Amino acid sequence: MSLQISKNNGVFHLTGKLNTSTIRPFNSHFKHIIEQSDIATVLVNIDCLNQIDMDGFDALKTLKASALRNEKRFYIYGDGFSELYNSFQQTDVA
Repeated sequence: MSLQISKNNGVFHLTGKLNTSTIRPFNSHFKHIIEQSDIATVLVNIDCLNQIDMDGFDALKTLKASALRNEKRFYIYGDGFSELYNSFQQTDVA
């Protein structure tokens, strides 16, 4: 399964795999949203992700940095991937 990005009630839902083969469209999609839209807060739900590799993780970190540079709030939420949450908490502390 590839990656699907949908939006519902202001929340972006990721479904499928966020990995080396899917990060290019992921990056393009969110770059446009962050740089071109008037959205103040980027909410990403990862409940339906069934795989994320290190490239996918790096893409999320890059997305977070881009949102902050563009003065937008950025949140990831959903069940699973505790390593992802732990890593984001560590980068926020440093």
